[in-house]
Amino acid sequence: MVNKQERIKITVLSPVHIGNGDVLSPYTDFIINNGRIVILDSQKLFEKIEPHVMEKYLQRIKKTKSNNSNKYTLSKLIYENNIDYTDCEITESEFIYSNKQSEIQMHIKTKDQLYIPGSSIKGAIRTTMMYDIHNQIQGCKKKNRLTEKKELELINKLDNHNNIMNIFSYNIGLKDAYIEKLDNVSYTNSLLYNMKKSDEDREQNHIYSQCIDVGCQLSTTISFYKNLDNRYDILRNHIDANVVSTVDLFKIINNFYYSYIEDEIQELSYTKDLNNVKDRYNKLIEHINKSRNNNKSCVLRIGSYKTKRNHIVYEKDNIQSITRNFIVDENDNIIDVFGWVKLERID
Repeated sequence: MVNKQERIKITVLSPVHIGNGDVLSPYTDFIINNGRIVILDSQKLFEKIEPHVMEKYLQRIKKTKSNNSNKYTLSKLIYENNIDYTDCEITESEFIYSNKQSEIQMHIKTKDQLYIPGSSIKGAIRTTMMYDIHNQIQGCKKKNRLTEKKELELINKLDNHNNIMNIFSYNIGLKDAYIEKLDNVSYTNSLLYNMKKSDEDREQNHIYSQCIDVGCQLSTTISFYKNLDNRYDILRNHIDANVVSTVDLFKIINNFYYSYIEDEIQELSYTKDLNNVKDRYNKLIEHINKSRNNNKSCVLRIGSYKTKRNHIVYEKDNIQSITRNFIVDENDNIIDVFGWVKLERID
């Protein structure tokens, strides 16, 4: 039974990518033209091309896949044969793309409409709630309110993934949030960055992704249910496990991600060339501080390219992750991070 529903505005603070396994191929799906990606209706395009030209192209693709140093893509086919593709265009957008003709990871969508699944936000929130519950357990232990046996019983329940999923699922629900315009879609170039290697030793592993762009605003609804499942009375008897409004929820989320960002800044401080990332995280800290003051909003991390810190709650000293995915410009300078959004209650 729903106890309370609250409407929420989602504002994208840094590009959000949530993959669905689909990719765009440089051999069949898109071309690059003057710094822009043009996505094409390949079936319609190939019907316009002479059979002998198409056959030659297919043969060159086979050679390309066995010889990465000499890639022959759809862009080259079109320009070398002066093919008019204007009536085959689906969409186009600015795109930072290196000379490495790689696939583009597509964002999840339904009926060609990109969206943020409620389950993606819910997964991020679940981690923050586990963090909060764990901290409360430790607080009760310090105040001698929990015996070692009770503490172990609580920890075992929390460590069981299915149990914490059930606790959370019974208490909070979120609807999917859909973008309204294709203008809110961008394409990013990112690098898998190894924190333990020097610039000279790092491999340039580019990843191209379709994203919901910075500044995009979406809407969703959070539903709060009356009670946790009775099987979890042990949690409710010892800690405040029942969140009943966004005021409660946003406080928990902001506390977790404030700690998360501080830990990230500390970890990045050992790498001299990540000042842009540190500046970005400091701006996110400012967002969180404003959210804490108004009790109407929170900042959290969703989507792909997470680090271990997004998933693991316990043993904070053992969750260092040596790799990051950073968004880069045409010169491979790091300019942003993935997946940060602000949730704001609509009164």
